[in-house]
Order: sequence, then C-alpha cells, then structure tokens
Amino acid sequence: MDAETLLSTPMSKTMLIVDGLILYGVNVLSGAAKIGKSWLMLWLELQVSQGLTAWGIPTMRCDILYFYLEDTLKRIKDRLFDLTDDSTRSFHLTVTCGLIGNGLGEEIINFLEDFPKTKLVIIDTLPKVRDSKGSVGKAGM
Repeated sequence: MDAETLLSTPMSKTMLIVDGLILYGVNVLSGAAKIGKSWLMLWLELQVSQGLTAWGIPTMRCDILYFYLEDTLKRIKDRLFDLTDDSTRSFHLTVTCGLIGNGLGEEIINFLEDFPKTKLVIIDTLPKVRDSKGSVGKAGM
C-alpha cells in the first residue's frame, strides 16, 4: 500500500481501555521483579471493571479476564480485600491455563464467546504461558 492510499483509507477509531494509556489489543507491562506490577494490574482491573477513573483518566467499563499464574486464590482474595470492599461480576480470574500453542488460545476464545463484553485479558506473567524451551506444555499452579 502506498502512503496516498493509506491516507485516503477510512479507519475505525482506536478503542481505548484506559484513555491514552491502554489500547484494545496487545499491551505489555514489564519491569523488574517484585516492584508491584501485579498489584498495579489488579488495581487497574478493578477500576476498569467498574468503569471508574484510573489516576483521573477515564476507563472503558468492560469485562476482564485475568490469568494470575504466580498467585493462589487466597492471596488474590486478600489483595482484593486490601484494595476494595466492592465486588464486580465483570472481573474474572483464574490461576491456571494452557500454554501458547497448547490450549491458551482456545481458553481465551471460549471465554470471549461466553463473555462477549470482555475487552481486556491480562496474563501475569508471560513466561508462565511458555515452557522453558519456548515450546508447548501446561501452565499454572
């Protein structure tokens, strides 16, 4: 495609989950170990699932699927109680899943079919959905 064609092609508006910060599609949050990325994403997930602002920035209220692959349900429950007294049915979580190329894609597709309002899927952490050789296997706790 040449630039002239691109410039004259109508495009749909980019869907923003958190205005100017998180786009609909693939986003990666990375950083050093144990600096609070999981806490940040849990808090952000609560904001988005309830349609609240995040740092004063508007969010798109939607269903969310969170793969907590380094935590237990008890630890997640304790963290939720630390962050909120409100619950929401828009926030879905699991502590197990298949790996890339071996079940993960199908699990996400099935979830999206059951919960079509889902616009955000979080995988915590990406190395947990790959095996040590970069090939396929089973992830989770």
